Amino acid sequence: MKFYNYAVLILCFLFNVKADDLNNHIYLELGGHGLMYSVNYERMISGDFYLKAGASIFEFGLWEGTGDKFMVFPVSLGVVTGKTRHHNEFGAGIDVIYRKDLQDDRESKKYFTPIALAAYRYHYDNGWVFRGSFTPFYDVEEEKIIPYFGLSFGRMF
Repeated sequence: MKFYNYAVLILCFLFNVKADDLNNHIYLELGGHGLMYSVNYERMISGDFYLKAGASIFEFGLWEGTGDKFMVFPVSLGVVTGKTRHHNEFGAGIDVIYRKDLQDDRESKKYFTPIALAAYRYHYDNGWVFRGSFTPFYDVEEEKIIPYFGLSFGRMF
């Protein structure tokens, strides 16, 4: 992970707030819309509706410098239901994916991939949030829907 990813995680741990009417949410997601991982920011925009944006950068290949470098930027709109600690979440959006072949500097591609989300969220009293999610996406190269899953842990402030 790069320095800025660590900085975001450290900021999450510095907040000491209660989870009453908290409209901002920052979290780390493993799997999910960032494919391998992503750091995300979510803002409640109206009632139970939110707008979410994230970022992920990783290399995928068997040996260093032989695979592809990915930059993934998920953006989505969703709704959170429930008024207790237990919540359901539904959303949809798009992944903007930049893919570069590390062996061929000229070869790079950009994709706009539709994404969906169905999740269970648990809100702790101290502002922490845990989420397990089903995050299918449409693979534009293979032209099929890929079922995918994610786990995330973050903080509301």
